[in-house]
Amino acid sequence: MKLKKVKILSLILALLGIGLLALYGIYRFKPDLYAQYSRKVPYQLRPPTQHINDEAKLLSYSYEFRMNQFLDHLEDNYGIVFQVELLSTSRGFSLQEKIRPIIDRLSNHDNFGIFFLSLSDRQFKIYLSPMLENKLGKDNLDFLVELVKPALTRMNYEEGLSQFFSTFSFKMNPDAPLIPPRASVKEGQNLKTLLAFASAILLFLILGRKLFTRPRSLIKDIRKQRAQKYERYQSFY
Repeated sequence: MKLKKVKILSLILALLGIGLLALYGIYRFKPDLYAQYSRKVPYQLRPPTQHINDEAKLLSYSYEFRMNQFLDHLEDNYGIVFQVELLSTSRGFSLQEKIRPIIDRLSNHDNFGIFFLSLSDRQFKIYLSPMLENKLGKDNLDFLVELVKPALTRMNYEEGLSQFFSTFSFKMNPDAPLIPPRASVKEGQNLKTLLAFASAILLFLILGRKLFTRPRSLIKDIRKQRAQKYERYQSFY
């Protein structure tokens, strides 16, 4: 009877582990379902405004879509218009020549910013309108520049953008900051994680079967010993 209970318990634990693995896989493979920007900002189904020019193709389509949504929320809630320029090359042009047309286009807004990155030149620049730079403060702007350098150096461009806008949003509104999308998880990393979980569950099932399943001969010997012990006690009394 005890052996049967142990088997049932092992089966329940195995099913629970498989269920948790399935939920974890859904969570990792479908990060869009869990992307939340703020409790005060409802999710909108309308296509977002194109705030990102990813000429160098550094961002995944999913991340670019969610970041465009976030920049829409940034404009709706803070009145700040941001443009992200990720270029494959700027050789033959100075940064100022590249940024000037964008500044002219956004000049009708009081608060606007540009995140400019040149892949070939390995440099980036953050430009803020005078009014926005005054609100943020020069020290905070210098801090943001130093913050994103490590991620960009490691070529983690999505991580760098998320770090920048997360800190920027907090600096602008510490009480209710907007949360930018997380960097996309690579498929290889997802696969390794799922394989690790599957291996752990398989190992648990194999070890559980060996630990909790006794040979039939051993069970018979235990029953025989119990019967003999009971007979001895009975004759004694």
